[in-house]
Amino acid sequence: MSPRSANDMKKESKVSPNQPANEINIQKRGNSKILHEASQRKVSEGLIQLLPDAYKFVRESFLLLDSEAKGDITREALRTMLVNLGMSDKRLDEMLARTGEPVNFAAYLAIMSEMYYSLPQKSDLNLMFDTFRNKNNELDVRKLKEALLEEGLTHEEIDKVFERHSKLTKQGTSFDVNSFITAMSIS
Repeated sequence: MSPRSANDMKKESKVSPNQPANEINIQKRGNSKILHEASQRKVSEGLIQLLPDAYKFVRESFLLLDSEAKGDITREALRTMLVNLGMSDKRLDEMLARTGEPVNFAAYLAIMSEMYYSLPQKSDLNLMFDTFRNKNNELDVRKLKEALLEEGLTHEEIDKVFERHSKLTKQGTSFDVNSFITAMSIS
């Protein structure tokens, strides 16, 4: 039997984003009873690790990215979403190297379950921003950028986030805390 690529194996794993978490199963195609062990384990671990609310969040995010309702998304759509969540290029490249094109729900579920619990809660983000808030719930962009640089983020990474969540005010450019918290948190 010839070796099969991870892409071929992932295509055999059919998990629909419309299936409830308790009904998902891994289906085998054709006569092959060999599933790619790592892919199967990743999907299985993801399903075990995600509670129903977390699974719902992941499923809904997939459905938003799958605007044509084809059951898969492009790697570019996934890349854009993960960049918006603040993932570094290095980690992003590592994650995307494990999936093919297009990205089906099983592969998406495995990727997102791996990172889901590392996403911050709204309450955590609100506490973090307390030191930067003014009475209008806005942040001083300069002060926040300085703090992020001290934490090791690059200028490019910071600029990407600020482009998406900045707004003009009477005082100049401010960071829209609510927009950022909504985009970055899981609850």
